[in-house]
Amino acid sequence: MKTIELVDLFEYLKTKYLYSFVNINIQFKSVKRGRARYLTNSITIPLWILNYPIEYQYYYIIHEVTHFIAIYQGHNDMFKQKEKELLNEFGLIPIYNRVYIKQLNGINGDVKYKRNWL
Repeated sequence: MKTIELVDLFEYLKTKYLYSFVNINIQFKSVKRGRARYLTNSITIPLWILNYPIEYQYYYIIHEVTHFIAIYQGHNDMFKQKEKELLNEFGLIPIYNRVYIKQLNGINGDVKYKRNWL
């Protein structure tokens, strides 16, 4: 499995942004969707993301981590703004379809990921 780079990304984000959640952990599981659980200080990432481009994998980790940064904000404007800032830090520009991304572009405008459903 190629989860080492994603765990490194999580550890970087945890150190930089989640210092108040010292015991937070990440798990890769065979589940339908990811989750950020405040009560257990855990993030679950579905294994199926490993079949997608690395940029989408970064987005997925960043999305779940953002739930802990913008805690109890759901997917509101504050959440999206913080998520955009984190994605921009890694050279990714999100294009949203309401809550979730429909496309990720690089800083030079090239398409890194494009969702193939509405």
